[in-house]
Amino acid sequence: MEKLAVVVPYRNREEHLKRFIPELGEYLTGEGIPYHIFVIEQNDDKPFNRAKLLNVGFKESEEYDYFAFHDVDMIPIDSDYG
Repeated sequence: MEKLAVVVPYRNREEHLKRFIPELGEYLTGEGIPYHIFVIEQNDDKPFNRAKLLNVGFKESEEYDYFAFHDVDMIPIDSDYG
């Protein structure tokens, strides 16, 4: 079965991350989608470089069948989902 890689660029949003991971995991599991969430964190004081983090995440997820880029502050909503 194909497996999804979800790439999430991240820095200083702990409250969002605490909510995002369980909710996205529950959603994907409910849809029967095998997945792995890659949280790619920027640890320096430079301006947030989302594009660079996405590139790193893509390289880390190359072994997966398909991937999605996702922001930590966006939760997917499905009106049919419980």
